[in-house]
Amino acid sequence: MRLKQLIVNADDFNSDSEKNRGILEASVNGIVTTTSVISSLPLESETVSALKNSFNGIGIHLNITKGAPLTTNSETLVDINGQFFDKPTAWKKALSKFYDPNELFSEFSAQVEMLLDNGIVPDHIDSNNHLHIFPMLAEITAQIAKKYKIKFIRIPKETFYFSDINFSKTFFKKYFIYSLSLIAKKFFLKADLGFADHFNGIAYPSMVSRESIIKFIKNLPSGTTELMCHPGYESDTNPFSNLDRKKEMLYLTEAEIAAEIKKNNISLVSFSEIS
Repeated sequence: MRLKQLIVNADDFNSDSEKNRGILEASVNGIVTTTSVISSLPLESETVSALKNSFNGIGIHLNITKGAPLTTNSETLVDINGQFFDKPTAWKKALSKFYDPNELFSEFSAQVEMLLDNGIVPDHIDSNNHLHIFPMLAEITAQIAKKYKIKFIRIPKETFYFSDINFSKTFFKKYFIYSLSLIAKKFFLKADLGFADHFNGIAYPSMVSRESIIKFIKNLPSGTTELMCHPGYESDTNPFSNLDRKKEMLYLTEAEIAAEIKKNNISLVSFSEIS
């Protein structure tokens, strides 16, 4: 029987100071094993130092929906104010292939190189709003992985259960992402990229419910599972850093959750520790 391994990846590091504080807390005193960084936003030296001291494995959170690009020749990536398009617009542009692939490749390269310039060698790739699995972007992301010798990537293909069908907003998002993941997986396999056997965190478990997280742990399948999470503290500058993010952080640092992982013989790992 295969071992049970769990990667607990905190997304959006560097999106705001309170998110950073919560992610670091969930790593030092909790079960978070790795994080992915938005490097296109300003990186402070103290933040980089804390990041490197807290994690063995750190990923790049490719971003074209928050802030401004690092590159100057990015006409198809930005609005009239020079800012990345918001998520709904970016999804539409990605589906319609209205981005310039050369601009995407240059921007993603610059974001990886920003991490490298700060002494961080990313060991995995994911992205803000899952855009790395959209048509055209998946192929470019695979090229980025090859260019920088990044060996692992997220495939957000959350397991399908017919009991999930409740036609909620989360339901449609989950299966939209699931469908795109099936296509993107072909590019990632061709590029010889590694990824977890299973993925969760879009619709299940509810990261603001202790009972849901414990149920998830008790039923964790054999092999490696990536759990996407967003711990943090409340922030006045970022609406997403709200009370729910603090609840996530509290559950991810809770002794009862850690004990359940130990009870079920689950190994907490980063991407580079996948066996």
